[in-house]
Amino acid sequence: MQLILSHRYRISSLKIISSLGIIFIIILLYIKFEPRKLTGTPLNIGYITSNLEVLNKNYEIILQNSIFQGVNKYLEPYEITANSATKTSNNQYNLNKVNAKYPMTNKNYLSIVSTYGTIYDDNKLIELSDNVQIFFANLILNSENLEINLITKEATSQSEVGLLYKSSKITADSFTSKDNSNIIIFSGHVMTKINLLDFNNDLPQ
Repeated sequence: MQLILSHRYRISSLKIISSLGIIFIIILLYIKFEPRKLTGTPLNIGYITSNLEVLNKNYEIILQNSIFQGVNKYLEPYEITANSATKTSNNQYNLNKVNAKYPMTNKNYLSIVSTYGTIYDDNKLIELSDNVQIFFANLILNSENLEINLITKEATSQSEVGLLYKSSKITADSFTSKDNSNIIIFSGHVMTKINLLDFNNDLPQ
């Protein structure tokens, strides 16, 4: 009888020890593999989003061999071509190698060339820069910067300008055109060289 009780006691002890061992192993595994909280500095997602928004607001679209056409307030058509045009988000076109055909009176046209230009779509202005040349009949106007209102046909320049007619020449610090560009006002240091033979056909006989 005592042998049986001793055997039962041993079995119970082994069960308790086995249970405790299993619990201890589970606790060790839990401690070892417990997910740890991140303590580093969090990513500044708001800053990245802000950068993306800024880039998005300043997107650019590059157009090759571009042609811009329209009419002025007299319903006369004009045409501006460029090797390339970059459209920004504020409806502005930056042009490269500009060639324009702009109407004047009696169905005559100004031919305009420049290295660079910018068209502002909201107020229909075009700014030309770098070796600007305007050709009209025997007249050639040169400047480094020129602005033309595509609607009113008025032009202005705050850079030095030179107007050539055959062998006659006018130079000035700036100029402005008015009255459908029929009147040109030269300002600043104005110098004029006139060869009357250039105007023989225009002088009364």
